[in-house]
Amino acid sequence: MLSTRSIARPALLGPQSLVMVLSATVAILARLPFFSFISLDYTYYLRPWYRFIQLFNGWTALRFEFSNYSPAYSYLLTLMQTVAPELGPLPAVKTVSVIFDLLLAAAVFALLWAYRPKFLPAWSGFVAVLFCPTVFTNSAVWGQADPIYTTFCVLALWRLVKRDLTGGMILASLAFACKLQTIFLLPIFVYLTATREMSLRTWVILPCVFVLSAVPVI
Repeated sequence: MLSTRSIARPALLGPQSLVMVLSATVAILARLPFFSFISLDYTYYLRPWYRFIQLFNGWTALRFEFSNYSPAYSYLLTLMQTVAPELGPLPAVKTVSVIFDLLLAAAVFALLWAYRPKFLPAWSGFVAVLFCPTVFTNSAVWGQADPIYTTFCVLALWRLVKRDLTGGMILASLAFACKLQTIFLLPIFVYLTATREMSLRTWVILPCVFVLSAVPVI
């Protein structure tokens, strides 16, 4: 299942770097006009959560149970409030999601490059993610958190292709700490365990990472 061939490192220099930067810039600019859209989720959940963080001046808010998302998402919202306190709740929430759009696209680029070290296919995946309607809408329009856990899922696959099974499990565990939907990766790890490519002891990482992610709020 996992490729055993040596993986070349990307040499993103000159025109290739410029193409990547320009693609990301256009994707960001295309999202900005949608930042003013207010969804029901934002009105009833995300805005009150962010205002609660503002009310308690950032990290102090984590002492209280104010959201129904995982602690990991609360950390990101609090970090955004700390780094850019002048931003209002709406742009702040959507900025977090858009940042992870970019990271998700970069993760897809890394995954495709690991499988086949050619710039055009990897860059095509990068652009496809940035301009995919569901990705675009989820972050820029609704301000949802889905690109966050999805980024860690793709990074987990990237490490598996690189035959770093421990790294893959750590990243999958981080994704699980963000959102339960990471369970869709479970068959891959079950297969690796059944074929004895991955040790049963590697599974210990999952609960450890999950518990550690909750330590700050505890």
